[in-house]
Parts: sequence; C-alpha cells; structure tokens
Amino acid sequence: MFGMTDVREGVLVKVTSLYREMWLRIQCRKFSDQFCALKDQGLLSWPAYRESCPRILRLLASLHAALRRYKERRLKAGFFYLVPSPYKYAITVHSPLFTTRRRKAMKKIRLLRRKREAYSCASSTSSSVHGSNPSREVVLEGNTRARTVLKMTLIYASVIGLAYMIIYL
Repeated sequence: MFGMTDVREGVLVKVTSLYREMWLRIQCRKFSDQFCALKDQGLLSWPAYRESCPRILRLLASLHAALRRYKERRLKAGFFYLVPSPYKYAITVHSPLFTTRRRKAMKKIRLLRRKREAYSCASSTSSSVHGSNPSREVVLEGNTRARTVLKMTLIYASVIGLAYMIIYL
C-alpha cells in the first residue's frame, strides 16, 4: 500500500497522493465500463439521463481535472510511473527506487526529470510557434526538426505522386 500504516493494526492511517490517483483511475475505469453497459441498454434515450446529462458531464470534467493535477505533480516529482496492468482494474507502479540503490536511482530520476523538462519546453515552444499537436509528433531541436519535417513531407508527396502515376497512367 502507498501510505502510512498503523504497525499494530496493519491498517492504512493516511494514504498518499499516489494511492489516491491510482484509486481514482481505477474508479474511472469502472465507471466507464458501467456507462458502456448502460449505453448498450439504451441509456442515451432515457429521460432521466437527458435531464442529468449536464451534471454528469460537470462531474466527469472535475474528475478528469483532478486526475490531470495528480499526474502533473507525480510527473514533476518523477519518482513513480503508472503502467496499465494486464488485469482490468489494476495499475502497476514503476520506479527506479524499486530496482536500484537509492543514490543511483536518484541520479536516474534527475536525468529523467531533465529530459522531461527539455521535452516539455521544446514541445510547448513548437506547438505555440507552429500550431502543431505536441502529443502526436516527436519534437526535435532547432533546424533539425524543420529539416526532418521537410524531408518527411517531400517523401510523402513523392509517394502520393508515384501512386497517382501508377494508377492513372
């Protein structure tokens, strides 16, 4: 468990934000599954659903905002990474602290933090300048990125042109 436990009782006294984030993610998965099951039964046509839809959407927006805040804090600290588990309602926690000695793990965490900060700075600059979607592209630095995009565009255009000539000529 992720939190402070009472040694004698063996119960969680206080949970950590990592535990709260994991619990919230699992609850969102369960809610999503229940919603899909009800949707198959005709939920979208029910008058009660239509009446409550704005409130449900507001609640979902607040849940997603909370998850986003938890994730931002966790990634900023850089100690733990959540990985989907093969089981439906479980999450696996990965961390360099689990596998290596503390000093070596802290070096690795610092390095990962620096890389993440460089990536986030580059992607925010790239998305604001070029208006691109940072979640779908690999952001490279400076002119290298522009050259790579140009090369990919030329290759794509030449493949389209070649396909056009093969099909219509």
